[in-house]
Amino acid sequence: MFQRVLAFLHALFVVLAEVAESTEAPSEGLAPLNKAMPFAGQFRKYMNHGMTMTSHGEFRVRFYERVITKAYAVRIASIGCLIILTRGR
Repeated sequence: MFQRVLAFLHALFVVLAEVAESTEAPSEGLAPLNKAMPFAGQFRKYMNHGMTMTSHGEFRVRFYERVITKAYAVRIASIGCLIILTRGR
């Protein structure tokens, strides 16, 4: 269980860094990140874009799909060895 949590957190921050470093706008109709403005507020807009009372927005869904895919790959690759979690992306 602990290994799965570490893999999820690792993947979450890797995908978050990919979003932060991206120079392209997400395909969900959002504007590209403005590097001169604080990232946190812009990321919040990304995560809330398209949300309704009954469904999540497309960006949020795709973001967590990427996180889960990466977390599963890290977990599989790191069975018996958590050192891989501290190596680069």
